[in-house]
Amino acid sequence: MAVHRGARRVAQAVLQIARERDDLDHPDVPFDEKRRLVGRIAGDRVRAQSLNVVYYLVEKNRSNLLPALARDFDAMVNTVRHIRVADVTTSEPLDQDLQGELQRSLERRFGGTVTLRTHVDPAIIGGVIVRVGDELMDGSVTGKLTALRDQLMRAIR
Repeated sequence: MAVHRGARRVAQAVLQIARERDDLDHPDVPFDEKRRLVGRIAGDRVRAQSLNVVYYLVEKNRSNLLPALARDFDAMVNTVRHIRVADVTTSEPLDQDLQGELQRSLERRFGGTVTLRTHVDPAIIGGVIVRVGDELMDGSVTGKLTALRDQLMRAIR
């Protein structure tokens, strides 16, 4: 996974520089210049095979594929390692103790290793929304209010 994270950091850094220069992989910029820039950003933190993938995509003017490539690679590695990723949305950041408790609860429920990817969205008012794969568990205040409204609407019809 470290290789993937390194590739993602390189991709993000290159994207940031390109945005700052208003030059999102402009075809007029010679490949050698792009290659030097990527190499300078990556330094020795990224394995050569990962850099070669980035170089190839940049050379073919397909650097727009880097975020999807990184996301898909991460998902594949997690599958091989039998790790599930739980996207957890709360109205405020969870402290470490609550994150640990939630992670252990999800690991018991799903029977394996679960890593949390946390998000904060004040619009959910309170509670928590957890998505693991295709399963959605909505314990948010907004979700409960919506369910209550739907139930009331069905009752008056």
